[in-house]
Amino acid sequence: MIAISGTWSELRRVVGIPARIRDQGWKLGLVQAAMEGAQSALAEGFATETDPYGRRWEPSWRAQLESGQTLSDTGRLRRSFRWRAQPNGFWLGTDVMYAAAHQYGAVIRPKHGEYLMVPVLGRRGRGRARPVEWRRVREVVLPVRQMVPEHDLGPRWAGAIQRSANSYIRRTLR
Repeated sequence: MIAISGTWSELRRVVGIPARIRDQGWKLGLVQAAMEGAQSALAEGFATETDPYGRRWEPSWRAQLESGQTLSDTGRLRRSFRWRAQPNGFWLGTDVMYAAAHQYGAVIRPKHGEYLMVPVLGRRGRGRARPVEWRRVREVVLPVRQMVPEHDLGPRWAGAIQRSANSYIRRTLR
């Protein structure tokens, strides 16, 4: 024999959960919570200079010279990400032109002529690194500095999304 016990109010709450889960507003709230988890994972990636899978980004010359952070000189790239939630998922993107070159890596070659003119950064006194001379090169190779996951979410993103979603579920289905 199987026996359960409880109050009528508890039974009504448990029976009402499937209806709440089907509600579009509840689904949107869950997606927004997941999106907030992803936002915190992206911010953590910039802060720790690591990709979604925990691998460190190759430091930029500027960051090395200034003891600064890679991909965070002005903060423009980090602040450029935009988010939109819908009941079936969320979207994230950026309109910064150079984001893809860092996300996937790139080889930059001259469009016209044989060489690119690239600054050699240095420090004269205190303050920011500045060009101290210019060099002619045939190409510049940007390493992969992945900011958002591809295919698999990776441990940081999956964990942050899961924690945020679980918190929403606990808060709304009490």
